[in-house]
This record gives sequence, C-alpha cells and structure tokens, in this order.
Amino acid sequence: MAQKKANAYNPLSLFASVLTFKPLVYGYANARTRAMKGALLKKQQLLDLLGAKTQSGIIEMLSHTPYKDNILALSLRFKNEELIELSLGQNFATNAQKLLHIAPVQSRPALLAFMERYDVLNIKTILLSKRIGKKGEEMAHFTIGAGSLTFTDLKTMWELPDALSVLNYLRFCEIGQKLFATQSFSKAKASVSSTSNDSYELLFHMLDSYYYSAATAAITGSDRDSALLRSIILSEADAKNTLTTLRCKGAGMTTSQILSHLVTFGNLQKGFFESLASEKDLPSAISTARTKFGLAQKSAPLSSLETELESKLASTSLHALSFSMMSIGAIAGYLFLKEEEMNNIRKISRGKALGLSNDQISQMLVFA
Repeated sequence: MAQKKANAYNPLSLFASVLTFKPLVYGYANARTRAMKGALLKKQQLLDLLGAKTQSGIIEMLSHTPYKDNILALSLRFKNEELIELSLGQNFATNAQKLLHIAPVQSRPALLAFMERYDVLNIKTILLSKRIGKKGEEMAHFTIGAGSLTFTDLKTMWELPDALSVLNYLRFCEIGQKLFATQSFSKAKASVSSTSNDSYELLFHMLDSYYYSAATAAITGSDRDSALLRSIILSEADAKNTLTTLRCKGAGMTTSQILSHLVTFGNLQKGFFESLASEKDLPSAISTARTKFGLAQKSAPLSSLETELESKLASTSLHALSFSMMSIGAIAGYLFLKEEEMNNIRKISRGKALGLSNDQISQMLVFA
C-alpha cells in the first residue's frame, strides 16, 4: 500500500518539472541571446579597425556597426578616443541591461552577482583617479555602467573631491552595503587615508574578495554550465593571485607579506603561491608561472606575462562558453564575448593613440 502511494500521480510534481524544463525556461532568453551574438563584430571587422590610420577612421567604421546610435548621440560633445571610449561603454551597458531583462527569473541573482565585476572595476578606477589627482571629466569614460551602480552613481562619485568621500557615498549604495557587511569600513577608510605607496591595496583586496565570494556563491546550479562559470571565475582569481604575487615579489615583499595580499579563492593551492614567492628572483618566478599556465617560455617582462595570461584565459573561457545553450552559461557567454569585443576595440584605439604599430596591437587582441 505504501509503495502504491509513493508512485501515485502527483500533479504538483509534474508542474514543477515543467517549470524547470530547460527549453521552456531558457528558450526565449536563448533565442534573444543568439540574435545579440549575431550583432557582434566579426574578426575581420576588428582587423579592419586595426587598419584604420586615425581615430576618425575608427569612428567612421564603427558608425556602420551597432555602435552607430551611440556614436551619433555622443558625437556633438566628444571627439576622437574619448568618443570611442564612451560609445563602447554606453553600448555595453545597454546590452548588459537587455540581458537582465530577458534572463529567466531564477538565473538573475547569479547574473547580477557576476556583473558586479564591473562595479568593482568602476570603483577601483574612480579611487585610483582620486589618488593621482585626475578630474572626473578626464576619466569618466573609463567606467562601465553595467553593474548595480547606475550612471548617476558613477557621475556622482566622479565629481566627489576625494577617495574618502567616494567611500562614504558607496556605503549607501547596494554594492557598498553588501561589501561593508562583510568587510571593515574603518580599515577601508584607513587604506585610502594612508600615504604609503601600496595604501590602496587593502581596499582593492576587500573588493576582489567580496566579488569572488559573492559571484561563486550566487551560481548555485549543479549543471555543466554552472560548474563551468564557477571554474572561469576561480581561474580569474588564480591569475589575479599569480600576478599579485609577482608584483609584490618585484616590490621586495616577504613571502608572508605577499600571501596577505591574495584573495582566498581559486583553483590553485596556497603552496603554489608560497613556492612562487620563494623563487630566487623575479625572472625565475615568472618562468614558474609561465609553466603553470601553459605559456611558452621566453625572456619578457611581467607586463608581457599579464597580457598573455589575460589573452589565454579570455580565449579559453570564450571557447568553452560558446557551446553553452539553454542555461546561464549561454547568457554569460554573450557577456564575455561583448566584453572582449569592447576590450579589443579599446586596445586598438588606445594603441594607436600611443603610437603602437599594428603588429604590437594585434598581439594584444583576443578572439574566441
């Protein structure tokens, strides 16, 4: 009798299975995301931008792409590299918000947590600008309004007089409330008030730790794509910890000092970073890092390793997520692709502004 009851028809169970049936849950979002992917610039279009002689040439080419409306809206107030930067940021923010609207309700918390990476990047950019004395109007185009911080929030923070004012404003924003619920606000204030060369490192460490913790905790699914997304975020933490270790070693810090600057997230164990920090010199440590990440050995500065590591992680992530369908992986995959498109155009524009050759710039570009 008990066995019959266990196998009895349960309409609620059937209803629940329908609500979690992936084609039904993600079908609309998947179709819209595929359409958005179709609007991304092709590799040849990016190479054409690389061939442009001037910033005006880049702008002219972008005016025949989905960036057209952004360029048109901003062209009366901004010119050249600044116009390109602002158009890229505005377009990225619009598409990120579109993703949130089309994403299934159950995947939005994870997507929002993932997009807080842009909040962290924006906060760091604003704080660093205050430290070096740059005015808001000089640096505002380097921020991306794609996280929980609105354009109004970003504009307000840019206009504040110093880093301490930015922190006080941040306390009343959504991300600030979550950040300082787990991190010490008094230590953050002390960090920006200090005059030492590495004074902001503690605050940046807080921001990174918050992001990796929130993003990995929010992606709760047990499916392949959720696991893949968590792995990508942890791989980013590995790369960040590796580069932090190498920078700190180059600055002459002890092993214990170096370890205190690392985030406690990632796939690599603490022992790897201890051995990296204990190498006899920086070139030896860079060589060890290259071996760990499968990069070719060559005599090159840390900046070269940073570029190669970014390129390797980005291309690996983009390739892996390109196979995702009917899941948050497909949505996040588009975001990765769009971010890399923006980064590639920025590298082309900034590289030309700095007088770099096309060969030098092309080495920095990342393609899926």
